[in-house]
Amino acid sequence: MILGMPRDKSYIKDRGILAKYLPLCNRIKVMSNCTIYIVRHGQSVNNRDDVLSGHVDTDLTAEGKTQAKVLARKLSHIKFDEIYTSDLQRAIKTAELISGRRIIKDHQLTQLRERSFGQMEGTPAKHWRAMHKAEHYQKMPDDKRWTHKHRPDIESDHEVSVRYIKALQDLAKQHPGETLLIVAHGGALRALLIKLGYATLSDLPPGAMQNTSYAKLIYDGHELNVEETFGIDKSAGLS
Repeated sequence: MILGMPRDKSYIKDRGILAKYLPLCNRIKVMSNCTIYIVRHGQSVNNRDDVLSGHVDTDLTAEGKTQAKVLARKLSHIKFDEIYTSDLQRAIKTAELISGRRIIKDHQLTQLRERSFGQMEGTPAKHWRAMHKAEHYQKMPDDKRWTHKHRPDIESDHEVSVRYIKALQDLAKQHPGETLLIVAHGGALRALLIKLGYATLSDLPPGAMQNTSYAKLIYDGHELNVEETFGIDKSAGLS
């Protein structure tokens, strides 16, 4: 209840006070929302060489650095109150190029890492794509594919999405009314967007998230909602 707002609803109706207080309620609600720009890092050496990274640390290429600088110009009108990244260099360096700031150690979070590919990390990415194109996988219903583990040591889409939603909601609760820049990873961003209802598994196969693509999310105190996306190609297929 807002301080000074009469309890007697008939009084509100008779005097028209409800119309006076509703805009204030709406403004308070909007002011408490946390806005999150979650960005995929720029091109890494392993991206260029078509190698699975996962938790492996791989640096940005010259092209990746250029991509980050281009995105910096696109987002230059936005004031970011805080910046968080995964603890992997490709995300940290992308964030520093976008923001012009050093990312402090406490803001480099393991919870924001890419999907763990287990023993497949460092191997050609074509093997991962082949798993997704396999006939038995394609015949699975979406709910089965969502929780499917291609190998015991590889995170499923469901596991990645649960990890990311918890991490983002925890950060949003710490920063009500603020705007956050979070630089992370394509596979995790894909799983997050599918979980939030932006797209289906078929809409966003691996490869649909371009380097330095992003999603703008709003956390209203209860749930995350997708408000805007950039550089995310729903038509991109497995190649």
